[in-house]
Amino acid sequence: MRGIRRVQSFLFCVAAATSAACVSTGPSAEPWGGRADTTLALRIGQEVGAPDSVMRISFLGVRADSRCPVDVVCVWQGDAEVEIGVRFGMGPTVPYVLHTGVAPRSVDLGLYRITLVGLRPTPVSTTPIPPDCYVAELRLERIAAPGS
Repeated sequence: MRGIRRVQSFLFCVAAATSAACVSTGPSAEPWGGRADTTLALRIGQEVGAPDSVMRISFLGVRADSRCPVDVVCVWQGDAEVEIGVRFGMGPTVPYVLHTGVAPRSVDLGLYRITLVGLRPTPVSTTPIPPDCYVAELRLERIAAPGS
């Protein structure tokens, strides 16, 4: 009985520590180094600028996350709604909602297409994801040449 309580206490502490802090699940959230046609990883609140324009992209938040947890068998992969913001120059930030499982997964803006390619961390059924732990993986690709 005593051993079971110790194990339960240990598991409770691990669960509490995991839910209170973000666990690294891949590369850090780094903005791109001046190249188009690249994948960026942004944390909520992080903003980066396109290499050859006045466009700024920010990760505003996750509106909903119904993705299938890794420890559950689901009949559907689920979906997460990710809100990004795009701002040109000193203009207002315009929000766009992109999805992981349904359309739209991308938005075309000027010279670029922004596509949501992933959202980390992957859900686990027993552990809620704190908002500041989310990382959106966005693909930025040039779809038109400057001046065209």
